[in-house]
Amino acid sequence: MKKLTALLSLFFIAGSAFASDYRIELKTSYFNPSEQVFKDIYGGGSMYGIKAEKSRVYKKFGIIVEAGYFEKKGKLSFTKEDTTVKITFLGPGIIYQLTKGRFDLYGGAGFRYYYFEERNPIGHVQQGKWGYFLSVGTYIHIMKNFYADVGINYSGCQVKPAELEVEIGGIEAGIGLAYEF
Repeated sequence: MKKLTALLSLFFIAGSAFASDYRIELKTSYFNPSEQVFKDIYGGGSMYGIKAEKSRVYKKFGIIVEAGYFEKKGKLSFTKEDTTVKITFLGPGIIYQLTKGRFDLYGGAGFRYYYFEERNPIGHVQQGKWGYFLSVGTYIHIMKNFYADVGINYSGCQVKPAELEVEIGGIEAGIGLAYEF
């Protein structure tokens, strides 16, 4: 909790000179895992998240903090028993604004701390580990202070909660509603 508080403090202190350069966003995306074993058991599905941004910290560079959640039920490969996976993440990143106007194109990258949990009749496994993300997208100005964010992220994180190492990242294509203040 101390790390999260310090990260959020840095986020708001880093650019306090620019009062209207903050955005807060609620987003949803379709998560398509990159690991075939993960896809075979759970497939893809909806991911939900929140993103906070402080733009123009240095020239066209800004900072972001994002959090997300994915939960899905599936069937184990051999026994066909029910299984559930939950993935949550939180992490900082850097964003670069390519254009400014009706469509604000951006690219970004950063780190996420992932918490992976899987429950099924065989057992309950959990693990936390750092991963990364890369993103591209555009903020579309809807009306004063409101933006739609259309973007694609690629994420990666290898976890090994049991004997098998699994990639829990993949492609996230989504949309969000952002408010700038």
